[in-house]
Amino acid sequence: MKKILFALSLIAFMFLIGCSAGMEYTTTINNNFNDVIQYNMDNLRFSYINESDLLTYVADEGKDFKIMLNRAYENEVIESLLDSNNGVIDTLILISEESGVSISSMLHYSATELNELASANSITLTVDDIVGFIDLLAIKEQFSDSLFLRKTEYLELRLGRELTLIEESGLTDFQDGYNQLYYNFNNNYNIENKTFLQIVDDLDGLGYGYTQQDYDSMEIGYDLIIGLTD
Repeated sequence: MKKILFALSLIAFMFLIGCSAGMEYTTTINNNFNDVIQYNMDNLRFSYINESDLLTYVADEGKDFKIMLNRAYENEVIESLLDSNNGVIDTLILISEESGVSISSMLHYSATELNELASANSITLTVDDIVGFIDLLAIKEQFSDSLFLRKTEYLELRLGRELTLIEESGLTDFQDGYNQLYYNFNNNYNIENKTFLQIVDDLDGLGYGYTQQDYDSMEIGYDLIIGLTD
């Protein structure tokens, strides 16, 4: 009797394996644009962004540092700004582009080390650059651990305007479609190498049954994200 029960259990187990092997792979990741993300001053990066999050295409060390300094000032986390445009950050962006050294790494340099790095890459720092950099290091020390904001707030800061409800819906719908593409293409799908029509073809090929209305909404999100990658 025990042998019979064992055999029946084994058959049932094998049946379940066979069923699971035939299941369509889908993702349960939910990258909601109302989720809160955290900006870390130590590495000038955002936390709580999943690898399949569309914000991975948008994040930019220099631009984000600039807008988050303004955010910190508005939230009274820091007492003063370097200048109205944070011009020294533009200089750091230039040095980073020419040298390959990240801005977060430069913020651990002394003014002398920064000047040496700039000179090695044929960039001449002005007195204002040096003074601004020293001020920037002092301001960085004023930060508390992190700054928090919703993803939509971050996108609005990058865009310099508020998102419409239609745009928010478009971003949500495009994120849903991108989740499917990202995981069904083995975590190797890059929207920067695709036109929107190619993305539509890829989604149709997966057979999720998106409608033209869905695609119209997704295209709004696609245009917003691609526009911020420039």
